[in-house]
Amino acid sequence: MQSFEKFIGTPIAHRGLHDEIREENSISAFKAAIERGFAIETDVHLLRDGVVAVHHDNSLKRICGKDVRIESLTSSQLKDYPMTLGGAIIPTLPEMLALVDGRVPILIELKTICGWRNNDLAKAVLRDLKNYPYKDVIALQSFDPFTVRWCRRHQTEYPFGQLASAEGEKGKTPKVLNDFMGKLHVNAISKPMFTSYDVVSSPNKYIDATHEKMPVLSWTVRTEENLAVAKKYADNVIFEKISPDIIEKELPFK
Repeated sequence: MQSFEKFIGTPIAHRGLHDEIREENSISAFKAAIERGFAIETDVHLLRDGVVAVHHDNSLKRICGKDVRIESLTSSQLKDYPMTLGGAIIPTLPEMLALVDGRVPILIELKTICGWRNNDLAKAVLRDLKNYPYKDVIALQSFDPFTVRWCRRHQTEYPFGQLASAEGEKGKTPKVLNDFMGKLHVNAISKPMFTSYDVVSSPNKYIDATHEKMPVLSWTVRTEENLAVAKKYADNVIFEKISPDIIEKELPFK
């Protein structure tokens, strides 16, 4: 099937519609996005017992106040690490899917950190999606080109995209890697169906050329200035902090 249409026409809330009350990637943030009719971008990690957890960082420190690697935990241990904002428990992917129930599209970022050729996370995500009946509102993406390539080769139901940025992690990412990602040489490995590109790295000739071949999403749009840049090169935005009313007014891009 691999339909990407719903991810063009529906604004995408970054880690749900979170704010000073609702923590990112929490059930309450997902509920808020659903209520506004926004698609949801979310992140997943593989726990020690094979369960897929919905969480962005490798560590729980920023969200839960404990410097513990999420992959070291089992699903039964998640309750021991509530989020500091609101006290919610990190949800699992099946719990999130049950909540959303096809009402809005979900863009799932696979956080593969145990080696670029480790496909256990992708396999577990596909396992959890197997009985989810709303195939046309699911898409997969990753910074890891080998994970994206694996998704291209091993499934035909969900569109798969390459995340890219020329910025990297300040002071840590080598220039050669930033060039490889930012100039989109990475797409030669992954051969994605769409590209999600950092608004801070845009616009440039590399993303313009890519946009001629496939849909492009812009992340993470946080200001009206970001939104103006995104309109120059993207079909849709992954947004946070900026007023949802502004996003609704501007999208879909013409």
